Amino acid sequence: MSETNSSNNAQQSSKISPRVKKALVDLQKIAAGIIYDGRVDGMEIFQLKRWLSLNDDLLVGYPLKDLKDLFNDIMEDGVVTNEERQQLLKFLRVISAKDESRSEVDVKFTEKPSIDFKGKNFVLLGKMRYTTRRNARNTIRKNGGKVIKNIRMDTDYLIIGDIISSIRLNAYQSKIDYANKINIEENGNIQIIKESDFVKSVIEFTE
Repeated sequence: MSETNSSNNAQQSSKISPRVKKALVDLQKIAAGIIYDGRVDGMEIFQLKRWLSLNDDLLVGYPLKDLKDLFNDIMEDGVVTNEERQQLLKFLRVISAKDESRSEVDVKFTEKPSIDFKGKNFVLLGKMRYTTRRNARNTIRKNGGKVIKNIRMDTDYLIIGDIISSIRLNAYQSKIDYANKINIEENGNIQIIKESDFVKSVIEFTE
């Protein structure tokens, strides 16, 4: 076999298969959904169990094998204690906090944002990767914030979902441009936040 063919084969074998990518995305969705309310209930344990069962052959190496081992240890006696739920929650927080943003819009995000929910106005833009927009709205309201439909002078945060539809790309970009215009021309203070940073802030705010 030539060196060129060997190199090509090595590159192909190192690529992550579509199935593995989908499994990881599904796991991050489950993990992010769980950490939103800071607890692990029976239905969420069932979801994890089902995901682990469906993807058993993929559970090699960190973090998948570690999650499998932790889950099996927790479920060994059939009783999930509060301490074990916290162990599982802590592990899932690490998984969900990975930045998978692939926004196609031209935007400069606020770096390492600190989000204060109480009394603040939020605009949600795009589809959420790790949760639903309804769940995000409920979380903002639960923590004392308000969700508004359009960008305006008293907007505090513009949250950009990780999944941006190409069909509505122009509409999304126009809202981002308008937020930037308010900041520059009208001395506004609208922070533009990526979804993964929003998730991290929810964790920190509720701890």
